[in-house]
Amino acid sequence: MGQEYLPNRIGVASGVTLGLAIGLGGLGAPILGLIADAIGLSEMLYLVAALPILGLAAAFFLPRDRSSRNRHIRTSAIPDVS
Repeated sequence: MGQEYLPNRIGVASGVTLGLAIGLGGLGAPILGLIADAIGLSEMLYLVAALPILGLAAAFFLPRDRSSRNRHIRTSAIPDVS
């Protein structure tokens, strides 16, 4: 999705997406540890097991496929060789 928003800068879109995911994971691990200390490890594991359900619910709010609308942008970035 990030590459669709920046079709002429695919490397930048990939780098930002990957960096953001790694950074948020690094921030989330200690937070989950604090919560596990507060409520217990087994309860925390149940909570972590339920997180993909929230991700699935959030996926329904993503915009539809934009590839057909952005096709002219991608092809205009390719120089004409003829």
